[in-house]
Amino acid sequence: MNTRIYWPHIVISLFLILLISGCGNDDCTISALTVEVGECTCADTYAITVDFEVTNPSGDFFELFIRNNVSIGFFRLSDLPLTIDKFEMSPNAEDFLRACVNDDPDCCAEIEFLAPDCSAECGIADLIVTTGDCNASGFYELELDFEFQNADNPLFDVFIRNDEIIGTYQLDQLPLVLEEFEPSGNEEDFIRVCINDNPDCCEVIEFLPPPCVAASCEIFDLTVDIGTCNGAGGYAIEIDFEVQNPGNDFFDLFIRNNELIGFYSLAELPLTIDNFIPSGNDDDFIRVCVNDNPDCCRAIEFSPPECEVECNVTELF
Repeated sequence: MNTRIYWPHIVISLFLILLISGCGNDDCTISALTVEVGECTCADTYAITVDFEVTNPSGDFFELFIRNNVSIGFFRLSDLPLTIDKFEMSPNAEDFLRACVNDDPDCCAEIEFLAPDCSAECGIADLIVTTGDCNASGFYELELDFEFQNADNPLFDVFIRNDEIIGTYQLDQLPLVLEEFEPSGNEEDFIRVCINDNPDCCEVIEFLPPPCVAASCEIFDLTVDIGTCNGAGGYAIEIDFEVQNPGNDFFDLFIRNNELIGFYSLAELPLTIDNFIPSGNDDDFIRVCVNDNPDCCRAIEFSPPECEVECNVTELF
């Protein structure tokens, strides 16, 4: 007996089976949900990084829930992987997270994961200091690094002797480079690092500084160019000079008898004084000194022009 096979019937039947079984399904799905647990950020919070894959999302956003359907945030899918710096731990043995595409309660995935032990005390260990080259000011480069655990905020403070703070920095800046660290003058220099606002979470170190010597300040090529008389008995002068290792950005200007006539910025050089009053001597005199450095000076004498005071008659009645 021959059996006939009706191919069109089989094709139609297969199509119906595939349609019923869900081939070509456009439903939204979340897969590969992961939670990477980070460091503690407080006594009861820690950092987590959330990531997942999603197909056919109905929008560009998703929502995160903890137990009891409590929403903790609303985010863009483009934010993935998403880091939450202060995820609040639960009292349960495992913490819980559910991710859902926004406004689609049927497109969710959930995960349980172990929280870190944030009740442990904050600690700093393996504090290392590496010294570098000296500069012209006698300071030197310093690099410091350390390990820490259970830091309750992302900042740390750096102190030198006498509890003097020299800066507050981000923990993620480690290893930290201080380009100009001032030597203490003692045989050993000293540093203490503490997690910011936590004086019980500190570590100290003493270390040998490099033999830095500050380069001496020097003024040279001091010149005074004489200008014209101004009719009031004075005259104009232009002052210029070169300086090495000034230590600050200002200089003082003196005439005879150590009389100060002005305080200026080095950036103003060459400096013009429109009404310089002659001394009455054959030669006038100027001394320039780097501000607050009486050992870094240069003086010059120069011949003044012959200036006469113009005669004027006024208020005639």
